[in-house]
Amino acid sequence: MAVGDITMVAVDGILATASLATIYTVPASRVAIGVELACCNTDTTTAYKLEIQMIQSGGSAGDNKKVVSQQTATAMVAGESRQYSFNPMLEASDFIQIKADTTNKIAVRGGVTLREV
Repeated sequence: MAVGDITMVAVDGILATASLATIYTVPASRVAIGVELACCNTDTTTAYKLEIQMIQSGGSAGDNKKVVSQQTATAMVAGESRQYSFNPMLEASDFIQIKADTTNKIAVRGGVTLREV
């Protein structure tokens, strides 16, 4: 790849857990200029909340890192899917973490658009 080249990489499908887990880390010599995540509540009866954080390399999770933080009133109802799009400008070694208020009920997959630097 040459400097400035743009590529899209997949974020493999995962199930969110009740603890923050890293779903993507930006590789060396790249910046993330776009993130698309599709999230689905796979449960058939219960609404669940989802949290997405974007964290700088060496940093830690916190309220100021949340890009999605659902409250009870905005929780994903059973069977609901939502699409999230971000233009974060994450640099090498920055990462994306997710969690839900339960384990193995919110499925997440998507992609990250990277630019070579």
